Amino acid sequence: MRFLSLLLLGSGAALSGSPPSNSIPVIAMKSGQDSTMCDITLDFLCMLSWHYFDGIEIQGWTGCEPMTTVADLCDRTGMYATVSPMYLGHLGDLFCDDNWARGSAAIGAVNAFVQSSDSGESITAAQDAAAMRDKLIYYCRALIDDEGGWETLWYYDTWNEAPAWQRNRMISESFAYDDYYPGMFTQDTSMSEVLDTGVWSWTSWMLDSLGSEHPLTSTFSTMHKIYTWAGYQTLNYPTAPTFHTQANSVRAFIGMEYQEYDPTPPAPGAVENRPRLLGCNAYPFRLVGSTYEDTTSVSVLGDSLHTWMLEHYEEGLDSTIVVAALEDHFPVHYHPQAFGLCGGEQMWVIDTIYSPPDTSIGYASYRYRIPSPAEFRMLCNLALLRQAKGVFPYSVRGYSEEGACFAGLLDEDLIPWDAPYEEWVYGERPTDDFSHAPPDCFPPFRDGFDPLFELAPRPTTSGARARQDYLEWKFGPYASLWHSMRETLGEIAWIAPELSGLWWWDGGYIEWGVGGLLGLKGGPGTASEAWSGFGEGWSKGGQGVINDFTGGLFDSQYGLFYDSFDKLDKEAFGSGIKCDSAFKFGSNAGRVAEGSLLAAGAVYGAFYAPGTSIFYSGSAAEAEALSMAAAGEGSTILNTLGGRFLVWTGTRSQFLWGNASSIYASVSSSEAVVLVGASGGSTLGTIEIPILVQNGVRLIVYTVGF
Repeated sequence: MRFLSLLLLGSGAALSGSPPSNSIPVIAMKSGQDSTMCDITLDFLCMLSWHYFDGIEIQGWTGCEPMTTVADLCDRTGMYATVSPMYLGHLGDLFCDDNWARGSAAIGAVNAFVQSSDSGESITAAQDAAAMRDKLIYYCRALIDDEGGWETLWYYDTWNEAPAWQRNRMISESFAYDDYYPGMFTQDTSMSEVLDTGVWSWTSWMLDSLGSEHPLTSTFSTMHKIYTWAGYQTLNYPTAPTFHTQANSVRAFIGMEYQEYDPTPPAPGAVENRPRLLGCNAYPFRLVGSTYEDTTSVSVLGDSLHTWMLEHYEEGLDSTIVVAALEDHFPVHYHPQAFGLCGGEQMWVIDTIYSPPDTSIGYASYRYRIPSPAEFRMLCNLALLRQAKGVFPYSVRGYSEEGACFAGLLDEDLIPWDAPYEEWVYGERPTDDFSHAPPDCFPPFRDGFDPLFELAPRPTTSGARARQDYLEWKFGPYASLWHSMRETLGEIAWIAPELSGLWWWDGGYIEWGVGGLLGLKGGPGTASEAWSGFGEGWSKGGQGVINDFTGGLFDSQYGLFYDSFDKLDKEAFGSGIKCDSAFKFGSNAGRVAEGSLLAAGAVYGAFYAPGTSIFYSGSAAEAEALSMAAAGEGSTILNTLGGRFLVWTGTRSQFLWGNASSIYASVSSSEAVVLVGASGGSTLGTIEIPILVQNGVRLIVYTVGF
């Protein structure tokens, strides 16, 4: 039904180029580059839509085949598209031979802008500011002309991971001309300022000035410092950036300015050149190092090494998504890890000394591995809790690079890993065990790693059927993450618009977000004071609680940390919270988190009250309710999206209802006390009802039985 609706929609009125503001768009990253876009078919887009994807990411030359075909398909189906256009990408991307940057000479010099070789060993060309401006105008105008009325084109993403690449070259002695690539930031290694005469700022300004309807942005990788992990010491640890540097780069990007070059004095001042969004990737799931394997015998899902890496990357998300949202709610789209090393030279220990040679799996530290479905869901929710405004899984397509083979959600031909044998055996998918390792060799498929996954035994078929049975057994587990997407992304589409409004509840008050903006700082008698017990368990230090609720990484009944979660739950709420069975947000979700989601729905839903209703409880609220009725005013949590969510889940926790109601009263300027209780509450009588009706107030009475 989903893709049929999109097809019907595509045949009607033209679609906007950006998703609705009250949605959490899901984009399939690495869908196609240049010639591989030929794999993008109508069937593929419909399949993505069925799995709750809203669009695709592609790279190439707009206005040329095969991108024009893809543009037509997107417009017909209503699938949004983000594009890495070669018109702009080749000006600064790492692996192109035309990367230009602001040099060290004065802006009026003949060599104000320079081009360096990819290796940074030499300057290959130079030009003055006027020539650079003309070059940028030419490419931006060509890009706009080639858009050709593409209705579902959203934005341009280029210079991928430019902040990290620039800083790496700035502190590496191996690059003689590290000042010249990629020219996004100034040459201060603190990364605290985007260069207002740099190529990036100028490109963004030119694109907007020429009337492009599509913003320009870049994806930020996580710059971080790790000394040792799994027995592996980071070589560049002394010069590696900290998360403070990451936060600096994000703030600098958001506060970007533009300074025009004018040879006639006086020189013009810099003006605001604020971008409109940014992307963020963080890929915490790795193959465990050999030292760790040797000392502990076995690696399992959720052990200390994996959770350490996860917590480390959570700090990276804090330094990116949280920092951006604090800058006037600047939107960040998160790219959760949906890929992993599955074969190639980087994966195998190939020792030719022995006969036969040793070809065992080499668990080299820092090599990526495929996340389990539960881990992927957890990554998405961790980002949404920090107010990420989009989820872009990387990557939908498997790929090979630098001697390594990586599995994505689908194979390199965009075919599900467990598709019928005939669909892929004659295609490009390598079937040898060197390119794609058997799943019993490495996590998350290896026996004993993931308690939620059980690998079938190797087939024992012989004869003509043996090859097919073996390959179907081998590739089947690779499809597990893809098959979890529909459930996971469907849940995200349902709850994420409200979930993304929840921020950390730390120290007994709402530190940021709605509560912080409205001054809810946890003083005596305020709504947020009631969350003091809950805040302790939902602080940034309570990573175990996060892990429990965000996707079943730890089974909340049988998992390793059940006792501690249960204790925290009871301390926070007085007794264990158990949601109605209809509440299916995530497999094995933690009960503590369910409570937080219910309350979050109340807070965020407060801004969606469609009418005027009055609810009150007890004599203390009666006078206020009557006064509001006389004025024809009133609103209630039960008349909001959040309130309806609370009712739908069937919760009977007086703690949740009382505090969610108090929070709602606070964020709606205390328009009403909104809880009606069966015990100790009063009911509307013959005096109140006529006043309400006379003033056109819609009357609903909801009694909660505790």
